[in-house]
This record gives sequence, C-alpha cells and structure tokens, in this order.
Amino acid sequence: MFNLFHKSDEPTIVCALRDGSALPRFLRSPVWEFEGRASRLDSTTAALDARAEAAMFPQAGFYIFTRH
Repeated sequence: MFNLFHKSDEPTIVCALRDGSALPRFLRSPVWEFEGRASRLDSTTAALDARAEAAMFPQAGFYIFTRH
C-alpha cells in the first residue's frame, strides 16, 4: 500500500511513500497535499520508471514521479 502526495501548485508531480514509512520532512510543508492511498503503482496512474522506483524506495523511502 502507498500513500500518495501531490504538489499543490503542480498536481502532476506525485510522491509515493510506502504505508508505515516515516514522513519525509519536505512532505510536511504546505507545498505538498495528501492525495490518498493506492494498492500499487503502475503505468495507468504514472509515468513510472521501474528501475528508478526499485532504486529509490530502499535508498530514500519514497519515489517522486509525474502523472499522465
């Protein structure tokens, strides 16, 4: 499960955070808004780069992408 946040001034920019992960400091600012939850991330909801996603979650704990 993922928690999704989008930039309030640029809603096509989305940050996905695994459920239960600590909220990064930058997501606490008013620039980001909680959007909801998703059971998975796929190409129907985002322009995903599977290799980047696989690398970013272990390193940063989140993944930022653009929505179609």
